[in-house]
Amino acid sequence: MSRLWIGVGLLVILLALGLTMLFVSRDFHEEFSTGLEEAGQFAMAGNWTAAEKQLAKSREKWQNYRRFWASFTDHEPVEQVQNLFSQLELFQARRLEVEFASACYALAELSEAIDESHALRWWSVL
Repeated sequence: MSRLWIGVGLLVILLALGLTMLFVSRDFHEEFSTGLEEAGQFAMAGNWTAAEKQLAKSREKWQNYRRFWASFTDHEPVEQVQNLFSQLELFQARRLEVEFASACYALAELSEAIDESHALRWWSVL
């Protein structure tokens, strides 16, 4: 009988961890995507100071959690994020507004796709 309760306890712990991951993922990626979209908007408006500041905040946020996301998600999107950040450095240095904004929006979409892979949807359960 004690094995049954140990099993039930483990299932409850796994459920709690899964739900925690669901909410943490949504909050992180929502904030990350919004910051990148703002950076792209600032660049398109010619406000490079604000664009660089917003990009630096987003990059720091990503670097702080990169290993965490790499351990819980597919590595290909994580590598794509790193690649897009590298491209952003070049666009930023050359002050290429359209390319910078495009890369920011691509990063935001990729972040939302990573979040979507962690979201609880009826089609992911079946």
